[in-house]
Amino acid sequence: MGDSETITLKIIAASQKITRYLAMVGVGFMFFTTALVVTDVTGRYLFGKSIPGATESLGLLSAWISFPALAWALITGHHVRVTLISQRLPEKYTQALDCLASLVGVFALGMMTYFAAMFFGESFLKGEFMMARINIPLWLGKLVLPIGFGTFTLLFLLRLIVNVGNLFNVGQIPNALFGESGQIVD
Repeated sequence: MGDSETITLKIIAASQKITRYLAMVGVGFMFFTTALVVTDVTGRYLFGKSIPGATESLGLLSAWISFPALAWALITGHHVRVTLISQRLPEKYTQALDCLASLVGVFALGMMTYFAAMFFGESFLKGEFMMARINIPLWLGKLVLPIGFGTFTLLFLLRLIVNVGNLFNVGQIPNALFGESGQIVD
């Protein structure tokens, strides 16, 4: 195994750890959201009092549940993948299609990361708050957009590098490292 393959494997391993932590952040927010809803509903029906801003903050929390997990879905193979055509093609054509899909992913997600960062930055500089009974900074929900899209973009870039290397036989990195088998490789 060459130096470039070793470096790539180390980067993939680090990416897997980062995406696992981001997914855990999403799971943590999911549990917090569940506890908030249960507490709010219980308080409303048993005591006639709800938690101020609970309903409004649920939309903000939903972004923190879904966006950190985007990259985890890619690296574990739980993303949507249509193989109707590619499974019938020779291996080299499938590898070329993977390169094309990764390139499109890098471009599209790179654009989304850029615009999400601008969206967050504008909200932060304006000091936007949600229209709620309590002041909840709106930019807190927007902060996760560039984090999620940025991580997703970097993984697509890494996937593109590996796919191009595999296509041109510049070292062979198994696709299982990107979750084609549906499991995280430690």
